Amino acid sequence: METKMCAKCKRELPVESFSNQKLGKNGKRSRCKECIKEESITYRENNTEALKKYHNKYYLENKDSILEYGKQHYAENKATIAIKGKLYREKRKEVISERMKVYHFKNKVHFAKLHHIYKQEHAEECRISCQNREARKRKLSSNLTVEQWVNIKESFNNICAYCGKELILTQEHFIPLSKGGEYSANNIIPSCQSCNSSKNNKDFFTWYPKYKYFSKKRQTKILQFLNYKNEIQQLTLTI
Repeated sequence: METKMCAKCKRELPVESFSNQKLGKNGKRSRCKECIKEESITYRENNTEALKKYHNKYYLENKDSILEYGKQHYAENKATIAIKGKLYREKRKEVISERMKVYHFKNKVHFAKLHHIYKQEHAEECRISCQNREARKRKLSSNLTVEQWVNIKESFNNICAYCGKELILTQEHFIPLSKGGEYSANNIIPSCQSCNSSKNNKDFFTWYPKYKYFSKKRQTKILQFLNYKNEIQQLTLTI
């Protein structure tokens, strides 16, 4: 086996332990890979700020070409990158988890602002996701989508199904969640906050005829929409 002595650590090592270099003796570097790696680590630790400034300057001067190269490299090596990324995360799962906890803690104000903005911009999605999660906890059917909710509101002309007023609409469980009512298009109608609070977990057929905003026409509309006959739902409604 061909060997070579490292000029730094003075160890006799296999030639494979040395990187290639055209002008080096036997086409190899004089120092072994391990020594060069240690030197690189030490250099980076001692010149952190200088290297950061250099890389920032280089990035700004070559931003477009760097981004273009990155996109091209990713497109050509997508599968390989995905496999390497998965292996990296599996091997360093605990380290990454701890690092993310520290990062989130240091930037919790920033993340709180982002979360608030996201909730404002995706209010319906967040509300539906929360309701689906709550229904699943109770082991109830939960499959309402944003598109279905929009269609339900349009079916009632975007007014409260109970009082007929044009107010901010909430998702009213016809059969209350606490009584096994599923969170699906079969059991959700649009209701203003006042009517929703008034009904609470009461039975529709007991509560609505006595409600101050009772309307025979609106009652018929609700029951037809949910496909009820003689107080029994006849089939699953697809929205």
